[in-house]
Parts: sequence; C-alpha cells; structure tokens
Amino acid sequence: MNPDHPPVPAWLSGRPLVGGLVVPWITPKLPDGRYVFGSIDQTYAEHALVHRLCGVCGHRLAPHPVVLLLRASDLPRQCTSEPGLHPQCSAYTAVACPMVNGTLATYRTTPVPGVPVTASSSSRRGARAERWFSVWLNDYHVVVDHGHLAASYRGEQPLRIRPITRPPR
Repeated sequence: MNPDHPPVPAWLSGRPLVGGLVVPWITPKLPDGRYVFGSIDQTYAEHALVHRLCGVCGHRLAPHPVVLLLRASDLPRQCTSEPGLHPQCSAYTAVACPMVNGTLATYRTTPVPGVPVTASSSSRRGARAERWFSVWLNDYHVVVDHGHLAASYRGEQPLRIRPITRPPR
C-alpha cells in the first residue's frame, strides 16, 4: 500500500488497481494491458451516461443523489462529458485523482498513442489544471456537447455545488 494514496474502499475492491489507485470504469485500456489515467474511453463513458452507470465502479446509479464532477469551465455550461458517480465513488475520486484533488498543476502535454484525441483533450494539452467542483443532483439529462454525449443539469436545481480543489495561487 502506498502511503500517498487513500485506502481502497471495500465497494471498489473488485476494480483493477494501478500503483495503489482504483482504475475508473471509463478509463481506456491499451492493447498491451496498460490503463491510461487522465483519459476517457468514449464508448464506456457514453454507455455509462445513457444507462446511468457510475463512471468509477461501473454499477447502476441509484435514483438519487448523483454526483457530477465538473471543471470550473464546465460550470457555466452546466454539463460534463464524464458520467455521474455514486456519492461514495465521488468522495474517493476527490481524494485519489491527482487532477481532481489539485495535485497536478497541468494537463498531459503529449497525446497517448492508441487513445483517440478529442477536441476538449487537445485544447487542454499542457494547460494549467482547473478547479474542480462536485455537483450533487437528483438526476441529469443526457445532451450532446462538443459532438459527444454529456451529463447536463441545465434546468434542474442542484442539491449542492461544492468546490473540491482550492483556487490556484
């Protein structure tokens, strides 16, 4: 066990681990078996969005609450390409994911061979990391955003919006 990583919660014990971290269900896996943290398998993500599956554990989301993790730039649009999460999977992600918890200062600078490049991932390449927020909802709508399916809460009153990372200094 790595003391720099949070313990793996019991409900995620069946997920693969890399370096002591749970591999989210929507994380791409390369043909050589390596997982690509920081990327999204678009097919899995869209399946999760449509079928209301958690992006971390892959299990069906309960009727409510659902948590969306949004970057500061996603908040005005009220949507994200990442699927909803169970509250407990969101809590794990908020401490385990270095991008969400603010440990990483910038996005990856080069594309990963074998992982499709999206418009949003190429625009973030090498950019400074953004603040992240958890948006608690009763449910979300599936919309098309930047050519891909996304979870949206436009027209819905969030139960709460909480910052995860601190503002950059």
